[in-house]
Amino acid sequence: MLFVGMMAVGLAAAFFVSQGDYPIAMVGNSFVSAKAYATEYQAATLYYQNVLKTYGTMATDTPAITPPDLEAGAMDALVEDTLIKDEAVREVGAGDLASLVQDKLSKYSGNSDLANAGATLYGLDKQTFWDDILVPEATKEVLTDRLVSQGKNIDDWVSTARKSARVIIFSPQLTWDGTQVNAK
Repeated sequence: MLFVGMMAVGLAAAFFVSQGDYPIAMVGNSFVSAKAYATEYQAATLYYQNVLKTYGTMATDTPAITPPDLEAGAMDALVEDTLIKDEAVREVGAGDLASLVQDKLSKYSGNSDLANAGATLYGLDKQTFWDDILVPEATKEVLTDRLVSQGKNIDDWVSTARKSARVIIFSPQLTWDGTQVNAK
């Protein structure tokens, strides 16, 4: 019986790992999944490639963004999104946050141009674009509105939150320097 239980746990773990549902970072008490990181990195890479195709290099002295830079930027964006979401939940509560985010995004729910833009710019399907790009942006707007009502600024809050954040990255290619993610 113990053997069957251990096999079930092992198979479940293998399934979650194969789906990318394992943590690659911890921000405060929240985890960032490898799946979310891979999606963010792929979207950032495609976006950067599209920018280069459209605009070329802006200046000859501007260094190109390297894959490690994109990896660090993708993780840094996820760290910031997590900090913002966690604070928004503290400020308004999880249920109210979901409702406020939905209210902000309701005007876009039937917009097929938006889905096409998500696919073209980031290579994301409609639902992934909604979940990974639009929902975090709407969450930031909710927190911004709340902070403004308290006489605070979102940029100042983010800067302070980054400095006090407890961030652990489980990837040997990336480090947290106390304010941002860097490539090794």
